[in-house]
Amino acid sequence: MKKRNKKGFTLVETLIYISFLAVFSGLVIASLLLVTKNFYMIRLDRDLRQSGTVAAERMVREIRNSYAVDIANSNLRVSPGNLILKKRGPTTVEFYVNSNGQLALREAGVEKGVLMEKNVKVTYFRVNYFGENYSEPALYVDFNLEITS
Repeated sequence: MKKRNKKGFTLVETLIYISFLAVFSGLVIASLLLVTKNFYMIRLDRDLRQSGTVAAERMVREIRNSYAVDIANSNLRVSPGNLILKKRGPTTVEFYVNSNGQLALREAGVEKGVLMEKNVKVTYFRVNYFGENYSEPALYVDFNLEITS
């Protein structure tokens, strides 16, 4: 009787290892794709939240620093509207939706840029002014944002 040489793998063992490696590789690739997709969605959510926060904070700051609303030149109670604020001196500040659908800022007639990320668009921008029949005038600014890929 001859002795068998036990140095190698059999064909069945090799096929089992290859199939195990293929299943494991598939699971790793699927999990990496899921992590990448989740990272992308988190980044989009961050851009949306950051754009809304920056726009709201800038509007609040400019409204507080102004002394009046230019009612004659502002488009109030419509969407997309615009808001023109009068500041001390001959300066005005305007918030409006530009042709790209982004909230933009114009100061003294000069473009100052957009207030949001490139992939964020304004779907609704309306300003209500309550001042005619009240002792203290008030503004209500309502805007909706959406993310574009």
